[in-house]
Amino acid sequence: MLKPLHAFNEMEALAREGRRGWHVVDYGYLFHLVEASSQKWEHRRLWWPSRRRRRLLEEEGWQLVVPSDFDSPWAYYKRRLDEPAEPGTSPSAGS
Repeated sequence: MLKPLHAFNEMEALAREGRRGWHVVDYGYLFHLVEASSQKWEHRRLWWPSRRRRRLLEEEGWQLVVPSDFDSPWAYYKRRLDEPAEPGTSPSAGS
């Protein structure tokens, strides 16, 4: 779990951890729950994307991350890259 995260540090933390093979599976107030994989990931945050924008993202391989119990105007997307993850340890908190 990555925490504490907020609008000013979360994308940097997700980029760093995505290079190490961690990707978001859930999120909520001040945190992102991540899961390990052997591939690099990239993440995006969008403000209430339109249906058209969502469809275009899905066509480009982006997956919507749906929060389990959090209502947010932000939509988070993730996409697996065809590159092996960089070596690293457990995810570090956003700072």
